[in-house]
Amino acid sequence: MQVFNEIKKHRGFIARVGFFSAVLLLFLVGLSGLLKPKEFMDTAYPSTSTMLGFYKLPEDTLDVLFLGSSHAINGFDTQKLYNDLGIRSYVLGTSEQNVAISYFLLKEALKTQKPQAVVLETLMVFPFRGDKILHSSASSSEKVLNFMKPGLNKYRAIFEVSKYDDELDPVEMALPFLRYHERWDDLEEDDLLLWSDFASMGLHGFNVKYGDLPEDEKTDYESFDEDDPSNETGISPVITEYLDRIVRTCEENGIKLFFVKTPSNKTDQDEYNAMTEYAEKKKIKYLDFNEKDLYEAIRFEFEDDMGNIGHANLTGAGKITDMVGAELLDSGVIPGGQHKEWDDTRELYEDVKANFLISTTDSWDEYYSYLDEDRYTVFMLSDETGEKIAYVNNCGEKILNKTGDVISGRIPGSTARYRVVNNEEERSIMINGKERAEEKGIVNIAVYDSVTRDLFDVSHLDDSGKIIHD
Repeated sequence: MQVFNEIKKHRGFIARVGFFSAVLLLFLVGLSGLLKPKEFMDTAYPSTSTMLGFYKLPEDTLDVLFLGSSHAINGFDTQKLYNDLGIRSYVLGTSEQNVAISYFLLKEALKTQKPQAVVLETLMVFPFRGDKILHSSASSSEKVLNFMKPGLNKYRAIFEVSKYDDELDPVEMALPFLRYHERWDDLEEDDLLLWSDFASMGLHGFNVKYGDLPEDEKTDYESFDEDDPSNETGISPVITEYLDRIVRTCEENGIKLFFVKTPSNKTDQDEYNAMTEYAEKKKIKYLDFNEKDLYEAIRFEFEDDMGNIGHANLTGAGKITDMVGAELLDSGVIPGGQHKEWDDTRELYEDVKANFLISTTDSWDEYYSYLDEDRYTVFMLSDETGEKIAYVNNCGEKILNKTGDVISGRIPGSTARYRVVNNEEERSIMINGKERAEEKGIVNIAVYDSVTRDLFDVSHLDDSGKIIHD
């Protein structure tokens, strides 16, 4: 009774302390959101957009969940899967996503979704960074855990992942303002985008790798023959534990599980055999598109279907997705069919496909004709006629400069700033402080899309009149 009397006596003070604590907590949450490094859809592997976009999905709408590293992000075309087959999917992929993170993302996804199937891209089952127990960098784990919603699953993930990586401090990961308090001087306008629609914009986790294989990355890639029985690699005990957890979680929830390895320069026969052995033991379908029969079955062409030696481009992702989609249907996955969430991204997908055409053509006439869209800002430097010309078409506002003066400004609807100049002393296309005219061709070009807020192509015209994508 005495205790209750004391509480009643000091209830005003207790209320003020409670109010102050609540305000302080909200301030620290907001501060953490501002200070955390971000990767939106205009970056190669946009973990921020991926996580925030997933949390915006309507509940119980997913048919298929994809998990894995950047190979999953670039390799599984969610919109094609929906447009062609009516399968609603999401790639909850992040750069260097280790298998432990994949497990915790699966658990996170099952809070709001009931997918019929889960597809795990298996690159990170094997050593990627040789000195790391989980095979991935500390920063790659931070990028995804920073934007996982607070809760027991997140804090368990932080604890377990940091246990295997001494670069990660679990307290700082749980309280990001402690880790990133020195980012004040590095904050940019993009940091404020966290609370805008752009922060979660994208193609349900799929991100296009533009271009085809650069000349300096063309290799003697060869798919391998599944009949080679060698197996000296094995799967480490720690990785096996998390694979087992993924398998068990899928079994407990009646989810079909698939393992997939997308084409890449990483075509280790031993790893294929080790993964095959594990998959057979667990009775799981495993597709390795580096295996010769499967590689040829989808008519994959390494030089044309890869954006770089590790990642499939749009055409490559389409070939992989067609085969995976067929396997999903054969396994009994029932397409959820039409839904506004995936209908609304059809137009964005068409824009991205148009950008891909620009990034792959080597014909000047084709290239120039593709640029006639108001969403593009086109930067061009030319010495082709003997004059030094700087040209900017800023979403329809055209500026042609032959005097050698600087053209500068801001791209509409974005935070990107530019500075363009072409004279005897300087030849430069500077966008957000980064030089984009390093290759000195007859004509230098950079193209920015105001829809995706992405500088998706930088190229130059060589002496033969061919477009070279830098």
